[in-house]
Amino acid sequence: MSELILGISGVVMFFLLSHLAMLTYHKKYLYWWHYYCDLGYTIPENRTSMLLYSAGLTYFAIMMSLVWVNIGSYLTLNVGLIQVIGIIGCISFILIIVFPYEKSKQIHFISLFFAFSCLTVALGIANMEIHHLLLTIYFWCFLAYLFVVISTTIMYRNEIKKAHKYQAPVQKTFVILLDITIIVFCITLASL
Repeated sequence: MSELILGISGVVMFFLLSHLAMLTYHKKYLYWWHYYCDLGYTIPENRTSMLLYSAGLTYFAIMMSLVWVNIGSYLTLNVGLIQVIGIIGCISFILIIVFPYEKSKQIHFISLFFAFSCLTVALGIANMEIHHLLLTIYFWCFLAYLFVVISTTIMYRNEIKKAHKYQAPVQKTFVILLDITIIVFCITLASL
């Protein structure tokens, strides 16, 4: 049970620290225009923001790893698969910090893709046993999020800044939904 509380604390701490990082961003942080990853820029003027964001994301990844490691205490189907995929997702979240966007775009995007995809797949496989409506809705929202990112990247491949007006707000909305989904997931596991 304690790992579920820690999982919820990971979500809450990421939310709080990332929003504090937005307040300390090296220039005005436009909530619906900037990405979360912008908070991790490693330029000297952005040090406080980068540290807050990195701490929040690292804490989230570590606490969620504890949930995945102990998932067998709550579920019986596909436990090993859920554990492996969930932990790969958590490692990928840490790689987002290790390879910031402005230094390693390709590795950053691959890490981002694996982080969200693995977490979504782990939640989806777990949902085959717990059958929670929010997890089903979250899965379809993830597919919509991927569609927006892929289609706008293709559409604006020569002027990627134009994709921001579509991708950044969808990312914010999706991450908030992810936060809520993980909290509900942990509460649901606790009630089993």
